[in-house]
Amino acid sequence: MSGTVDTTNTPDDPQVIVVGAGPTGLLLACELALSGVRTAVLERAPEPRRASPGIAINISTAELLALRGLLDPLREHSPVVPAAHFSMIPLELAHLGGDHENGYLIAQARIERSLAARASALGVPIHYGHALTGLTQDGTGVRAHVHDAGEDRAYTLAADYLVGADGPRSTVRELAGIAFPGTETPSYGLVGDVRADLRSLPPQVVGPKRHPSGGVYIGAPAGPGLLRVMTVEFDRAAADPAAPVGTDELLASVERVTGVRLTGIDVDWAVRHALSARLADDLRRGRVFLAGDAAHVFPAFGGERLNTSLEDAVNLGWKLGAVLGGVFSGTVSGTVSGTVGGAVGGAVGGAAGGTVGGGAPDALLDTYAQERRPVAAEAVTGTQAQVALGHPAESVAPLREIFARLVRAPQANRYLVDMVTGLGVRYPAADDDDPTGLVGVRLSPAQLKILGDGAVAGALRRGRGALVYPDADWLARLGTAFPPRLDLVPAGGTGLAAGAAAVLVRPDGRVAAVDSGGAPERFASALRTWFGDPAPEPGSPSSPGSPGSPSSL
Repeated sequence: MSGTVDTTNTPDDPQVIVVGAGPTGLLLACELALSGVRTAVLERAPEPRRASPGIAINISTAELLALRGLLDPLREHSPVVPAAHFSMIPLELAHLGGDHENGYLIAQARIERSLAARASALGVPIHYGHALTGLTQDGTGVRAHVHDAGEDRAYTLAADYLVGADGPRSTVRELAGIAFPGTETPSYGLVGDVRADLRSLPPQVVGPKRHPSGGVYIGAPAGPGLLRVMTVEFDRAAADPAAPVGTDELLASVERVTGVRLTGIDVDWAVRHALSARLADDLRRGRVFLAGDAAHVFPAFGGERLNTSLEDAVNLGWKLGAVLGGVFSGTVSGTVSGTVGGAVGGAVGGAAGGTVGGGAPDALLDTYAQERRPVAAEAVTGTQAQVALGHPAESVAPLREIFARLVRAPQANRYLVDMVTGLGVRYPAADDDDPTGLVGVRLSPAQLKILGDGAVAGALRRGRGALVYPDADWLARLGTAFPPRLDLVPAGGTGLAAGAAAVLVRPDGRVAAVDSGGAPERFASALRTWFGDPAPEPGSPSSPGSPGSPSSL
């Protein structure tokens, strides 16, 4: 099964079962594989999805994918998204300068194919047509009851943990008994791809548009000869919600919100969507976790929904890796590309190191919900506010006019840009002694480029954390061995921020601790909190005599 997408065979008992092969589940599988955690992905659908509503990634998503070396193949032939908006009110991005990535128009189906290829190259089996039908858990693990549609048989799979990344109608969430309260705005929405000559399309159907009635339209290239269209109409319902979306239904909706009747096109696929806003009561129930749309749903404005989901995957993935034990020390040779379904992107080669015990306490996993649920709640609130600014059109018109004036103020514009791009996410700091304001923040590409002469970026690409230190004396004063999954990186003469003598960076690129007063002793606690007890791995920078270890300095 290693290196392939498996649609029939029973997987071996893994350490983690991931339910759902959408972008969240697939990225989570990649994160676990980087940590050497045995993982199996179960997907109810018989094959990878062709129809996926997402069409864009925002700045934060692009930077997250870049951390793991996953962005470059995706951004090729992908147009840059040069702007941002809040309820179709334009926002200014000039203050970001060159410190951050761009957003890109990338179809979600393409992202899923790329992540599936990456997971497969890392040795993760993806089992299509395998549906979760039940689960039980106790203090030692989880047992998943699965139906294999391909062979029409049932089997049971045991694991240490199970993660539900199986979408808004999550079977995992239901079986775990986690409530999913929320609201739904009365609306009628369609999304799909149409085949057309993109060069001959009228300007009214290209880009984001807001109709005077309050309706919303977005038209964006989804591939060669493909236009992704999305419509939202308020106070309207489908004539038959259970019926497939036909060509006439899609074209009629486009015409109502743009005033243009598309001609000479073929509908490739189309589905209905709703303006739902829901948040799970908890993201963890014992040894069962929720991530992505299984944990939260809200309108997909500006790539924020996908970004929140992928951030879940990385946050939970590195923490499960720290607890469960593996450290992936192989290499993925060649370019990860091609179609899902065979060995792609070269082989996973063994290098010095192997796998070791993780060492982090189970309590680390509690920080997943503590960090991610408030972020999801803020995203739900922000997107609900955008909906509220859109309808009813006549009554919100004065409010929109005042709001458009307010966003011209730099502070207001910056606040909203941080919200819709995800750049404003900052996890709470364990203590308040951080004059740099870096703790809890993900480092920007510009910061990573200079920090440790680029060595921190290299550590993050391999799913490891980094301790950037000023000199050997500082390390000696720290007086501790170093845990697995941590690279020791000399500062290299470049600073990160005024007053930062040393910086501890988590595997998700977020700053865990800053020494601003030349007191390395306080780092020992942060190291144990985020990386577990010291247990040097053979050949790692934490090992005596290896490059970068205190004894070799």
